Amino acid sequence: MEKNEKSVLPKIKTSLPGPKSKLILEKYNKLFNVKMDINMAANKSYGCIIEDVDGNKFLNFSEDLCVAGYSLPEIVNASVDQTRKMISRGPGAIPFLECAELLLSNLPRELSQGRVNYCVSGTETVDLAVSLARTYTKRPIILSYLGSHHGLIGTPNQISSDPKIKKTWTAKISDNIQIPYPTCYRCQFKHQYPDCDLFCLEYLKNILETVVFPDQVAGLIIEPIQLHNGLFFPPDDYMMGITDICKKNDIQLIVDEVYTGFGKTGKFLAFEHWNIVPDIICLGKSMGGGFPLSAVVTKKEVTDNTRTGGQLLYTRVTGSFAGNSVACVASIETMKYIIKHKLAENAKKMGEYIMKSFKDISKRKISIGDVRGRGLLIGVDLVRNKDIKEPASEDASRIVQGALNDGLIIGTAGRFKNVLSLHPPLVINLEQAKKAFEIIEKLIN
Repeated sequence: MEKNEKSVLPKIKTSLPGPKSKLILEKYNKLFNVKMDINMAANKSYGCIIEDVDGNKFLNFSEDLCVAGYSLPEIVNASVDQTRKMISRGPGAIPFLECAELLLSNLPRELSQGRVNYCVSGTETVDLAVSLARTYTKRPIILSYLGSHHGLIGTPNQISSDPKIKKTWTAKISDNIQIPYPTCYRCQFKHQYPDCDLFCLEYLKNILETVVFPDQVAGLIIEPIQLHNGLFFPPDDYMMGITDICKKNDIQLIVDEVYTGFGKTGKFLAFEHWNIVPDIICLGKSMGGGFPLSAVVTKKEVTDNTRTGGQLLYTRVTGSFAGNSVACVASIETMKYIIKHKLAENAKKMGEYIMKSFKDISKRKISIGDVRGRGLLIGVDLVRNKDIKEPASEDASRIVQGALNDGLIIGTAGRFKNVLSLHPPLVINLEQAKKAFEIIEKLIN
């Protein structure tokens, strides 16, 4: 890792892709059925920077896995030490226990006394969470949201509503009802918040009175931010509303924090922005600090009453590699680093700066329709016409490529891929935030 990596800014030495990257991408496209969508072949990473094989340095504003930052010494050294001692052992190993203890100690009281189940991927956590809710309540129906993305296979795939998944997977489970998410800027009911009086919440109540009854519903699963659907963040009163509905009807509230957890929104977990406590939470991606590790955490009473055929449905691990010792150590050090260096607070501060910067220029940039998000999960909704909010998908694609040519990696989100998706590692500093904004600003009409 380079010295003072946090101060490193992007630097492009070659045309993209560079000559070495081009050769690697050609091999990649021969071996796999999906082509690379970025013109670089990564070689190493540090802080917020990814360096390709040609020596080009990119500031990454599209990071999901290494939430704290790349190649942090505390995480690297602890992981290497654990590899020398023991790699594969899960249950019975000290890191397996210590990771769960540290995780629970950072959760609200009702969950800190709960139970942990390790998985490997976020998809597995959603699958287990749904099974737990159904077994615990002895009810079949799961409520999920239009625009949701909970996983690529099995039950998580079926309760998702991501169009790119649904075009490939057509079969659907029958015990799932999808309801509108509060996408306020692009309200599916064409209302305006707060004048709408939370019509989408009333819609949910109507579903529970006319389509399916509460005593048939096992759980409601929600993403605190719908990242794939365009980085929509629900109003506070909506989240309080669904929590009350779940409590009154003994419906399990499942919060999918696979994308939003571990400091990204300015809180350790995103649901902490509201005064709520879910029954079940799904954790993944950032949890392992780059290693494959995920987990389901539930309230104690849920896990203590999930038996099927006389056997506990809920165990310590789901899958042979779940709770791997090295992954657990990486997770421990990631959580410690986030807490010690107050990275959630940094996410809040840097996120506020970035959002304010885009909101300020939206007054003179005709293509910025909306700027939204929390912490370092930010969406810039690009439009052709601010009055009718026509999505500017081509502009978004042009800006993503233009930013890459200047050394900034960003992505797009939303149904029309017109939302610039910005989510850098939590160690980002003001110098890097200003540089990223400068690169994007000059590309926006």
